[in-house]
Amino acid sequence: MLRNPERSGTSTSRVAATLPHTRRRPLSPHGNAAACGLIHSQSPIILLYVDSSPNQNTSDDQGAQAPVVLLTRAGCAACEVARNDLEVLRRSAEFEFTVIDVDLEAERDPDLRAEYGDRLPVVLLHGVEHSYGDVDLPRLRADLAK
Repeated sequence: MLRNPERSGTSTSRVAATLPHTRRRPLSPHGNAAACGLIHSQSPIILLYVDSSPNQNTSDDQGAQAPVVLLTRAGCAACEVARNDLEVLRRSAEFEFTVIDVDLEAERDPDLRAEYGDRLPVVLLHGVEHSYGDVDLPRLRADLAK
């Protein structure tokens, strides 16, 4: 399940999170040129996602929400590395995450792919972009502990 930042503490299988937009993204903090791209949208993206896929990581406890969302696409090697990094971190930090393929989600929300498609993988923490390209594991661990 995903967290709705506007309704903190509530349990829902949908998230309506307004994601911030910017015009241009520099290189990722780790210098990954493949993860950068131009952003052309000025309006907010509303992400509506119902997790019905058996391949998605969800919480066993129906009252808990996944604070971390990993945006990926099929065939993305960096996305697989990011997913593996989150799996390793999840074992020690005890959090849940959900994986969203931006190409599959584009049928319902084409702006999602337009916003994030050129700089995958992207990690969202509570609906807000946390990192892209390489997952900043030390920072994510610290932010999850807050």
